[in-house]
Amino acid sequence: MRPALNSRCFGVCLAAALLLGGCAEQTANKKNKGDDPDRTNTLDSDSDLTTTSLVTEVHTYTQPMVDVLFIVEVPEGKSALLAIVPAIIDAWVYRGIDFQAGATTIDASPEMGRLTTARGKKWVVPTDPDPAVLMTELIDVVQNEGGLETGFDAVHKSIEWTDAGEPNDGFLRPDSQICVVMLSYNDDAGSAIGPMALAQYLNDLRPTDEQVEFHAITDSADYISVTNAVGGILWPLFAQPLNPSMAAITETFDPTQFALGGTPDLSTMVVQLTNPGGSATELTADVDYLYDATRNDIVIITDPPPEKDAELLITYFPPP
Repeated sequence: MRPALNSRCFGVCLAAALLLGGCAEQTANKKNKGDDPDRTNTLDSDSDLTTTSLVTEVHTYTQPMVDVLFIVEVPEGKSALLAIVPAIIDAWVYRGIDFQAGATTIDASPEMGRLTTARGKKWVVPTDPDPAVLMTELIDVVQNEGGLETGFDAVHKSIEWTDAGEPNDGFLRPDSQICVVMLSYNDDAGSAIGPMALAQYLNDLRPTDEQVEFHAITDSADYISVTNAVGGILWPLFAQPLNPSMAAITETFDPTQFALGGTPDLSTMVVQLTNPGGSATELTADVDYLYDATRNDIVIITDPPPEKDAELLITYFPPP
């Protein structure tokens, strides 16, 4: 098991969009998101981190692509999610996240694992005419038909049925991050697949660990054990509103966190952001970005957020 990290409130624009009041606990058995190999981290060829030479780093902002699966218990999980889902979807659209989001019931019924349908659609994308309303409709039709609550099976079937010709065909894109959000009050009531088998199945879906998260909004030890094995956010279902948990979940696939290649003397650090076709703008510490000394990274919190393929130029001298 990889170490747990304390999550933090992030991004003033998402905080405003979700009306946040706190932070969720994050069990992160992932490597630092700033270690994403797709991000450019170029040190100036003349720099030497062991001297006082100027260090130059260039990072590229990449738009996240994530497929979000809500596993919903009725009525508690459903009502809690309905209360905040419009703000969630609006925030994802605002931040430029390339998402697909669908929902299914936790109930052991013929509908378990099948994504719900509204207006002829099984999932929401940012370009839908009114994605927040459509997501609300998809969650609103999640039903409990009186069967046992088998959340592990619901997750497993939902993903297995994304193959060609299956009920959820097309939901999971080949290079997407996978974000499972479990909302349940009760323990699993006898799924065919156990918690550690499900965790292994999820971890094997993508080449790298940070591409899959299992977020447990629950008090159930069953689902918490999967989060501990896979990585994700832990949040009690009845600690409402759920806005802080959803903000922390968004943080797991928001690409505005960038690891630095060396330790900076903060008094010398300059951060500039250039959107495609635009001019460079110097960012202000604690207003436009946050620096975390423990992780040695910065998080961009500009409002509006950076555009896709924006360039981040960071220069600094090492500590004297």
